[in-house]
Amino acid sequence: SEACAQRGIPYLFMFGTDKAELYGEQNMPTWVHRQNGASRLEQLTAHLQETDAAIDIIDPRESLLASGLRERTFHQTDTQWNEWGAWTAYLQLTDALRDHGFELERFHPAEVQLTTEETRGGDLARLMGLKDRLRESLISVQLPDTRVPLTSDGEPLQVETIDVTAPARTRTQCAEGEIDRGVIFHDSFGIALVPYL
Repeated sequence: SEACAQRGIPYLFMFGTDKAELYGEQNMPTWVHRQNGASRLEQLTAHLQETDAAIDIIDPRESLLASGLRERTFHQTDTQWNEWGAWTAYLQLTDALRDHGFELERFHPAEVQLTTEETRGGDLARLMGLKDRLRESLISVQLPDTRVPLTSDGEPLQVETIDVTAPARTRTQCAEGEIDRGVIFHDSFGIALVPYL
């Protein structure tokens, strides 16, 4: 982060929380109890805040809980957030980038249309050997046509958001994109964010 700071490049760190972190007590058996003290995620963010002021930490948990009042933010048969959860995290990322001086258009959640369709189960269903038996009500976010991302070849970007796998590197473009370029390192949670970036 020091190298970025020396060049005037903002370094943002957003973590993709899993549903056990967010909804732990709501979905666990009564005999499972959370350990006292800070979670590993809370320990990590505290350490980063104490040791590296150049990192802007983005914590999407409260936003995910608030968006969950409109529609669930995680897949039921998968460990990942769904498109609505990723969109929620994206809005928080957009706000953080705006705080760094980037002039980004921010769509209000009410402007976004959500659709659902029945599909096969996600990674949890696959791990139990029930991928084709356990169904998922897949929630999709519909963006305005001008915001549809393209691959570097000009083809519409297709991203699998349930039971995800992805190429090691993805390069996208968007006719209405406001930032010239950025580098994003991510785990599997970042894949659902790709269409918005």
